[in-house]
Amino acid sequence: MATGQVERVAITIDAPIDVVWAVFTDVEQWPTWTRSVTSVELIDGPMRLGARARIRQPRLPTVVWTVTAWDPGKSWTWTATGPGARTRASHVLTAPGAATIAEQSIIPSG
Repeated sequence: MATGQVERVAITIDAPIDVVWAVFTDVEQWPTWTRSVTSVELIDGPMRLGARARIRQPRLPTVVWTVTAWDPGKSWTWTATGPGARTRASHVLTAPGAATIAEQSIIPSG
C-alpha cells in the first residue's frame, strides 16, 4: 500500500501529563472540546489495547478505529480501515517540564 502525506500537529498544554492523558483518552468526551468530532462511541469497553471506537465527524463517513498500540500515560495508536484505504493515528504525550506536549500524527495509506 502506498503511504500518503503524514499530517502532524503538536500543542503545548499548561497541565500535568496525567491530566492531559485522562482528557485525551476519555474519547467519548471529545465532542465537548473539539468541533472536528461529532460523536465517539466506545464499542467494547474502555480505551486499551484492542479497544474499538466508532467516530463520527462532520462531512466524513463514520469510521471504527481500533487501538493497535497502548503505552498508558504516554501514547496510543489506532487504525481505521475502509474500502481501499487505511489510516493510522498516533497520539503521543511528553512532559519536558510542568506543561505537556500533545502530538498527533495521521498517516494515511492505500
